[in-house]
Amino acid sequence: MAGAAFSAKAQSEHGVLPGSVAGPVSRHGAQSRSKAGTFVCTSAQSRHCGQLSSMARDFLCAEAQSGHGVLPGSVAGPVVWAGPESCTRAATNAGGSMSRVVNHVLEIPAPWSNTQETFYCVGRVAINDGGGGPGTEDKEQIKHCIIVGRLDGKVIVLSAGAQGIGRAAAIAFAKEGAQVTATDINGEKLKELDGHPGIKTKVVDVTKKDQVEALAKEFDHIDVLFNVAGFVHHGSFLDCEEADWDFTMNVNVRSMYLMNRAFLPKMLAKKSGNIINMASVASSIKGVVNRCVNSTSKAAVIGLTKSIATNFLEQGIRCNCVCPGTVDTLSLRGRIQAQPSPEQALKDFIARQKTGRMCTAKEVAHLCVYLASDESAYVTGTEHIVDGRKL
Repeated sequence: MAGAAFSAKAQSEHGVLPGSVAGPVSRHGAQSRSKAGTFVCTSAQSRHCGQLSSMARDFLCAEAQSGHGVLPGSVAGPVVWAGPESCTRAATNAGGSMSRVVNHVLEIPAPWSNTQETFYCVGRVAINDGGGGPGTEDKEQIKHCIIVGRLDGKVIVLSAGAQGIGRAAAIAFAKEGAQVTATDINGEKLKELDGHPGIKTKVVDVTKKDQVEALAKEFDHIDVLFNVAGFVHHGSFLDCEEADWDFTMNVNVRSMYLMNRAFLPKMLAKKSGNIINMASVASSIKGVVNRCVNSTSKAAVIGLTKSIATNFLEQGIRCNCVCPGTVDTLSLRGRIQAQPSPEQALKDFIARQKTGRMCTAKEVAHLCVYLASDESAYVTGTEHIVDGRKL
């Protein structure tokens, strides 16, 4: 059973559940420890996936700093079962909607999840099925590898680039070789990015249709659109006035409608495109106290993401969303300072994290690099949670 692969002493634990993987594999027992003390273990057939996913989450929350379950669909190549029948078969596309199977094990997020970049992605299941759901499940051993220049030549546009996650993502994208245009409504803060190689800046209010359309006209093509702009309202349903509701929905949802509406046609024209929308665990994923309208808006973002992914999959468009928990940003620090007791408010935020600290913007940016890269070519229509298993 895959449970034997787990060790309480490991610094990082991962359960990798690929579909049909290139090359001969054994149904039981493919396990290895990397130099960093990380176990990469996989589970064979579909009926075991739920068991391993549940086990990985429970174990990793209790014992490990980081751990993930990866659930691909079908992966190209012959596989060997060492089961009772000892039969050999060829892999088939058993459910993927991208009209192909995963071409190579590097399209499985195991190499990425086997790094400190994913420290705050704990006990999660990464779905890599081309939007079609898991197919037959077999086993492969994935070893750690280092990939550089992961975004070479890609044209990326992102919003809210002046600070926080947007700024961290812009820098991370550029370091991986992308040509980044970072936008924000805050021109003064945005100027701080002007000295970074590979990054251009432009002041844009993404809630204004004319400004968004003018921005889109500047690009002949675009590879990745990252919609980061957002606002967090503090309060319950009864604390949310109509003006609060309208403002939050305008920033968090309408801005994404406008940006996606302006740039999606350019992607469709070249039959290739990648959209990443910023959502939150405070959404349809989880109810959070005093996050009523924010949770409502982020649930809408998740719905928008899945709709775009489903409707335009066959035209070469991918769409995913990132769902952070509590991220230590200037925006959060400002909200903490606004509390009656900022020191206690900070302690309360940290106390909710089983990791003993809050997530950083850079850690979210690392996930975004993976989603923007070709490593995630078979990942679409999925919420990617980065919350350190928030309580």
